[in-house]
Amino acid sequence: MKNTIYTLSALIISTMFIIQCSTQKNISSVSSEEKNNITRDTLNKENIEKVFTFPKTLEENSALQYDNGFIWTLNDSGGENKIYKVDFKGNIVKEVALKGVSNIDWEDLAMDKNYIYISETGNNFGNRQDLKIYKIDRKETENQSEITPQIITFEYENRTDFSKNPYDHDFDCEAIFVKDNTIHLLTKEWKSEKTTHYIIVNQSGTYKAKWLETLDVKGLITAVDTQGNQVKAVQYTRDGEVTLWNFTLDKNNFLFNNKVKATYLGNAKALGQIEGLTFFQNNLYISGEEYEGVSPNLYQIKENKTIVNR
Repeated sequence: MKNTIYTLSALIISTMFIIQCSTQKNISSVSSEEKNNITRDTLNKENIEKVFTFPKTLEENSALQYDNGFIWTLNDSGGENKIYKVDFKGNIVKEVALKGVSNIDWEDLAMDKNYIYISETGNNFGNRQDLKIYKIDRKETENQSEITPQIITFEYENRTDFSKNPYDHDFDCEAIFVKDNTIHLLTKEWKSEKTTHYIIVNQSGTYKAKWLETLDVKGLITAVDTQGNQVKAVQYTRDGEVTLWNFTLDKNNFLFNNKVKATYLGNAKALGQIEGLTFFQNNLYISGEEYEGVSPNLYQIKENKTIVNR
């Protein structure tokens, strides 16, 4: 998203209105940290390695998705209705346009065996009623430059207020992943600084996104990716502090009931405004938009090296 993270209005802390998910009874929205499930540490700076700087076309890159030796990305609100395939030197090797749709506020990418998913889920002002996820065939991206997407339209089952509340509401979303025919959404909650985990099916149609659980992350989740049952997400705070979250998806689709690790990565003044994340075969990458003189870079995170406890 284009709005900087230092000039936003102050938060008003409030209690989330929670509709309980029918797949599990008596699940509390008490944070995992309060249940002693969160451990925290700090990654040494030398374990964050710059890979390349994105070209000017992708200064507002807001998503990452690894795909057979390349990375797909996109620009967020106001960008073209395209996804871009980039090599690991930062060169754009392919552009694919989505026919018949515009980029109102694209925010994330996800992928399964057969499809790429583009999240039209950004909602900075809180009054959007046209939330969508676009779905395109991976094989078609190999030989086509324009693809008509399938469209998944949704609304949050517990959202009742559609008034305009810029940066002071809890129904923005910049992070999705797909697992076993289910799309998972992690919200970016401006008002409460929590994240809520919703799910919808990955088929064309109109749906209510089902609430599963809420975690008090004390920040703004901006990207997520999965490898098997391992799920990683990244966030920044309004002070620019960047944190990597590590979750495990259980058989009931829950993330926050299990052990959670939060790893501090640094500040946006050094890393940029981090909005993208992808990982594969234990390789983890994050990316940031151009921000206050920091170039829009791709970084590799080397988690297996020395960790310093916080």
